[in-house]
Amino acid sequence: MKNDVVDELADECISFLSERDLNSITMYRIPSLARRMIVTRGLTRKILSFYVDGVPPDRICLYTTSYGKPYLEPSLNVYFSLSHCSDALVVAVSRKFDVGVDIEDIYGQSHQNIVPFVLSDNELEIYTGADAGHKESIFLTFWTRKEAYVKCLGIGLTDNLNRIDTSNFLSKQIVFQGKYFECFSIDVPEMNCISHLVVNANST
Repeated sequence: MKNDVVDELADECISFLSERDLNSITMYRIPSLARRMIVTRGLTRKILSFYVDGVPPDRICLYTTSYGKPYLEPSLNVYFSLSHCSDALVVAVSRKFDVGVDIEDIYGQSHQNIVPFVLSDNELEIYTGADAGHKESIFLTFWTRKEAYVKCLGIGLTDNLNRIDTSNFLSKQIVFQGKYFECFSIDVPEMNCISHLVVNANST
């Protein structure tokens, strides 16, 4: 999110935070980072409040798995995932399925040094065949699909990302490791970033 947007929203969003949120934000020594965290957490709580009837944003109980995935009380049947980059915050919410979302900035950087550790054989073939001007966006397309996928599963990033092949993830429905998933590209107008959402069609 742009700094001027963060500054505009921070005063309102701080009222959505829990006491635990406020205590953790005091650990940020750089004011701009603290304001950004206030907005990220505040907006997430505000969005979730529309799905948790009768509970104000600052009273919503958020938990975290051992892998760092935030979640709500399971009995509420509300599943969510969030991700942010420099200019945007994406929050995915579902009343039925586990979800994972990721968004990344396009910086005009080379990721060549980590490509072999991230891309599968099929993905690497697509990446290698692309012209230089599109390599970063192709890499980040596969990266955001992988991160959204592992966030959907709640397992966090693994050391063997190149074993996860997302080259066909935009099919209507995919089967991966014996489970059904759906993947969607998220359009982020006028922002130089790439985002994907993965839905676990097996969860209820």
